[in-house]
Amino acid sequence: MRKLLLAAFVLTSSACAEPIGVQLDGRTLQFDQPPVSVGGRLMVPLRGIFEALQAEVLYSAPTRSIKATKGPTVVELTLGSRQALINGRSVYLDVPADTLGGRTMVPLRFVSESLGAEVKWNGVTRTVLLSSSTPADNPQQPLPTGDKPRLEQVIHSATRDLVAGDSFDVIVTGDAGAQASFEILGALRPQSMQEVSPGRYERRFVVPNGLRVRQGVLVAHLSKNGQETLVEARRTLTIGNAPNSNGGATQVLPQPNSEVTSNRPVISVTFAEPFRKNSLRLYLDQVEVTPTPSKGRQQEVEFVPQFDLSQGVHQVQAEALSRNGQKLSRQWSFRVNSTQNRFALEPAEGQLVSNPRPRIFASFARPANRWRLLVDGTDFTSASSQGREEIAWVPNFDLSQGVHQVQVSAHDAQGGLLQRSWSFQVGGQNNNFPGLTLDNLIDGSRMPVQFDVVGNATPGSKIQLTVIHPKNSIGGVLAGVQEQFSVPGLVDNSGRYRIPLHIGSVPVGSRFTLTVNDPRSGTSVTRTLFRQ
Repeated sequence: MRKLLLAAFVLTSSACAEPIGVQLDGRTLQFDQPPVSVGGRLMVPLRGIFEALQAEVLYSAPTRSIKATKGPTVVELTLGSRQALINGRSVYLDVPADTLGGRTMVPLRFVSESLGAEVKWNGVTRTVLLSSSTPADNPQQPLPTGDKPRLEQVIHSATRDLVAGDSFDVIVTGDAGAQASFEILGALRPQSMQEVSPGRYERRFVVPNGLRVRQGVLVAHLSKNGQETLVEARRTLTIGNAPNSNGGATQVLPQPNSEVTSNRPVISVTFAEPFRKNSLRLYLDQVEVTPTPSKGRQQEVEFVPQFDLSQGVHQVQAEALSRNGQKLSRQWSFRVNSTQNRFALEPAEGQLVSNPRPRIFASFARPANRWRLLVDGTDFTSASSQGREEIAWVPNFDLSQGVHQVQVSAHDAQGGLLQRSWSFQVGGQNNNFPGLTLDNLIDGSRMPVQFDVVGNATPGSKIQLTVIHPKNSIGGVLAGVQEQFSVPGLVDNSGRYRIPLHIGSVPVGSRFTLTVNDPRSGTSVTRTLFRQ
């Protein structure tokens, strides 16, 4: 009976904007990702509900698997899979576990089956009522009288995809003298039915505008003497322009399974319908890189990495909620092969030049457009000469002695971003070292957990990376205090250094300061970065 009842607790409506509440033992639970309807099933945040039921939850990112433990009960499941294990016994979820807004979502039915919680639905307040105790332990739970009504069969006449204005018939047979109704889980609230003959109930339903569901489940209710029986129809329904099989996405870049030569490609997805701005999430290799959606582009999201992607395969996942609450998602992968992305620079990286007006030049190995040239942060693009594969500029004034920073960017024919940053030094005869530079990072960059710090320094010297970041207080609220850590590194004989850095201790979204110090030359370089 409980499994059948649980099918009724996914009452959400795409035409209705009221949020769904969740209570545990009379206490309202708060989630940063509220329950949503997916495939006609109510999806709830696993960690929030399991931890409220005092279960310990562990997540393994490499295998995308979750293990929850409560006393002797061990629950295991994998994102994207309908199969789960409860104490080693296989069970199957109505809808696969998935992520939304960075939270793992599971069907509500799975909560009850895995941890034994009692689940009830209050249709008036649109609230899921969870109880960690059994009905026998709860004297306030009213007990129904009489036997459950017999519900023999439920059928409907929808044999094709329907649109607004179409109609279909629903027929239910069972005990006579009962109250009958049907609903479409996650899309349509219960609709009353008429008893046309003893034990036979019918209703012809006309599809209204705005009703949308893909492979929705129709459930019939039969109530009598305070008891209720529910039965699902064997055939699902698809109504309206429901999200298609590619997760509601009509176009993605780079193309799935394609190979790109840019190590900073444009990553974009266009959904088939507008999405709620605050619901958008974009992940690159399981790291969230969600950009701010552009005004006027309510169906598209675009992201250009501010760091070079490594050679090999990269995974992208985009997800959002449509305006009527349907989940939109798309996952795909592409390969970076930037071996053809060769370039030439003048002056050479780290080169010491005596001419205060040197020719500044960059070229890539393939045609490009939309060039941009910055020297020491000033844009000289309009004063430069540009070709199909190169850009050049000769200053009409003397550059000051010391290190100068150059940034060149362009886009190839496929829209991929080509970018190079380097430095050179203008000086006299006594300036016989290349100077300290930090070549691959610019102020304001959003950095992943792991990245390399690359630049020039005095050959053979020891340099020090120092990271200063805000410190988390209890509850994850920034406490206004700071902490720092340092990483040593060596400079090779050519004056180059490359130091891998892991900033997992820096809170997500925080601004932090990275300083490179070369004690031998007595110089330092500082960048203000953001943890993504």
